[in-house]
Amino acid sequence: MPSHDISSVKEIDGRPALPRDIVRNLRNLPMTAEPRVTVYYCNLMYVTLSYVIETVTGKWLGDVLRELLWEPLGMKSTYFDLQSALDAPEHMASGYAWKSDKEEYEEIPFMTLTEVSGAGSVISNVVDYAKWVKSLIHQSGPLSGDVHKDIRTPRVFWPGEPGNGLDLQLYGLGWVRTLHKGHVLYTHSGGMHAYGAEVYWFPEVKYGVVALGNTAKCHVVEEIVGWKLIDDKLGVPEKDRADFGAKWSKAEEKLDWLYDNALDVLYPDRPNPGLPSTLSTSELLGTYYNVGYGNITLREEPHPDKPGEKILVADRPDSTWNYSMRFHHVSGDHWIVYLPAPIYGGRKYVDFMAAEFKVGADGKPSAIEIVWESRTDPMPEGTAEYKRIA
Repeated sequence: MPSHDISSVKEIDGRPALPRDIVRNLRNLPMTAEPRVTVYYCNLMYVTLSYVIETVTGKWLGDVLRELLWEPLGMKSTYFDLQSALDAPEHMASGYAWKSDKEEYEEIPFMTLTEVSGAGSVISNVVDYAKWVKSLIHQSGPLSGDVHKDIRTPRVFWPGEPGNGLDLQLYGLGWVRTLHKGHVLYTHSGGMHAYGAEVYWFPEVKYGVVALGNTAKCHVVEEIVGWKLIDDKLGVPEKDRADFGAKWSKAEEKLDWLYDNALDVLYPDRPNPGLPSTLSTSELLGTYYNVGYGNITLREEPHPDKPGEKILVADRPDSTWNYSMRFHHVSGDHWIVYLPAPIYGGRKYVDFMAAEFKVGADGKPSAIEIVWESRTDPMPEGTAEYKRIA
């Protein structure tokens, strides 16, 4: 099962979406490989495990975590829902994204988190989270020795080659296991609209680092600072240290190149100029529905770069990830869809997909096919057909 993050919604028929809703929608999402053939990272699996725990215990997962982990560890500034964090005596840091056109940071609205559950609903600070990491390092209570052993046991090989000071990587119960300069390392990162976390712990060295940030690109600074602390602790010579600033610069350059060459990436053999669309943009307006991904309602807007031309736009305010869809015509019935979202704050790049409009025998639009595959974390998610319903 690929990520299918774009299918997650925060609202259904005017009510907050629950983990149960996300799990029940799995039946509508395509698998792109046979089980145990390919490793994909899928946040929806953590939502599924959250729902399992809530079903078995009869309790909200936030209460389970507080009773079993946070209270015994003295984590008094850790919460599992937005409202509790906002009501807490501690100040809740706002999230920000850099706006290149204005050359300033813009505050990003908080995420509700209810439907995200165990995939990313923990709101904490470095002081509290360090208590959790300390427990993992020393295999101390409240978890038993057997549970700690299970946490450290890898399940699968993670795709990729050694690099940036890390050996081949394995994945287990929410942790990547690898080696850094001969030392066993467990690590994981995570991010929401405008927040990010990098956590590292070395069980043999008895050392851990927790880095949290509140911008859409805070992972860059977290890695640079985190790895300086780690390599200082391990006494790694400067010449043997990975350059994480260069790593991120290279990644940004790649994303910029992909964005600048999006048409060539998706449609390398397109005619130039492109063939006319079977139907005009005004004839393509309407609401289209996919059982797994929901509704998109298209409207016209002026083309940002071509006076006199129109593009098609759909907003997804019900989506967990708060994105919109901007359809630009390429050739014939083939289009490119750009997906601007707060998670791309500070970058030229926004994700893009290939799309094709289908025309029925009556000469009217019958469906849109969108090939979902993010370029930021390459993973084919399959082709979704949105049937026109209005």
